[in-house]
Amino acid sequence: MAKPKMIRQTPAEAVIEIFGGGAALAQHLGCHRTRIYRWTMPIDKRGTGGRLPGTVHADLLALAARLKKPEVTPELLINGRLVRAKR
Repeated sequence: MAKPKMIRQTPAEAVIEIFGGGAALAQHLGCHRTRIYRWTMPIDKRGTGGRLPGTVHADLLALAARLKKPEVTPELLINGRLVRAKR
């Protein structure tokens, strides 16, 4: 059997997926959803290029603890994660 193809999700893509989408994450953090989606935009389009601003790391870790999302770790917030490619 062939190995499944793996792709790397950026930290922004990973946390948005884990928390159920950008709008849901924005509601939990108390900010506008465009702030969340800006994390996924390239730097040349005034985004963060998939990186999470350091100012939200503590908030995301506290939210993950409150919502029981153990997959959200400091390492995930910096490096992202490997996931199976969708077919």
